[in-house]
Amino acid sequence: MYPHLTSLTWLDPAQGCAVAARSFNSLTRILFDHSSPRKECNDFCELILRYPASCKSLHTLEMRAYPEWDILLHMVQRRNLLPGLGVARLTTLKIPGYPAPLLLVPLTELLGGRPPKPMPSIDELCLGMVDGPYFDINVPGCEDCIDSRMTCTSQLDRHNKKKLDTLTTEDGAAKVSERESSEQAEVKPQRGSDPPLPEDLQTWFDGWSVRRTLWYAKWNDWDRHSRRKGACDRHDYGELVSITGDLLQGVPYDSLVLSLLSRSGVPTSRAKLR
Repeated sequence: MYPHLTSLTWLDPAQGCAVAARSFNSLTRILFDHSSPRKECNDFCELILRYPASCKSLHTLEMRAYPEWDILLHMVQRRNLLPGLGVARLTTLKIPGYPAPLLLVPLTELLGGRPPKPMPSIDELCLGMVDGPYFDINVPGCEDCIDSRMTCTSQLDRHNKKKLDTLTTEDGAAKVSERESSEQAEVKPQRGSDPPLPEDLQTWFDGWSVRRTLWYAKWNDWDRHSRRKGACDRHDYGELVSITGDLLQGVPYDSLVLSLLSRSGVPTSRAKLR
């Protein structure tokens, strides 16, 4: 299907994004480019995770959102390191900003076709890792920095103090329920994998949609009394940063950490790393 399609810009959210893209064998680049494409980014990454031979020519993935890190890193690992797939390696990822070294270092290794040493555990990568700080009214930070495991000084907007008081424990943590809500975005499960995922990862990702749905319910409860800034100036949704396999070559680790903690969040050699 579409034998001459090499570049695709996904402008609007739509049903069937992940399924449709499987047959684009000539596609070398895809950009998710509408106002809030995170769901579509996650769907697409999960598709390639489960079926890494899809979109055989794809090497560049651009997203005006941060996908879930567990899906992203394991997707790139399967695509780039599984033998015998006969597909192009994913070499370039463009997202709104650089994540913390915990995520950035293994991601650059995988994009370079090298196994990370070590690969972060699922517990370190999953959305649940940020539950504690995200839903704690005592922890400052924008949504994107917390998601990217970065420190941030952005303050919370507590727009309903009465509601906050009724939903706050003695230690200041916000109570949030795990009930389902009609307001939350629908997260549809994907099933199967080829080549088969290891059993532990198959079980983990088969349960991903349920965990994400529960997280949306928590977020809806939280948003009734407090709200985090979506993104501080570390994250530029207009000018995406490029992450490649050689991004960190020659960049000392201490320099990397210091630059990522700076206001701009851009590693030291800006001209080289953009």
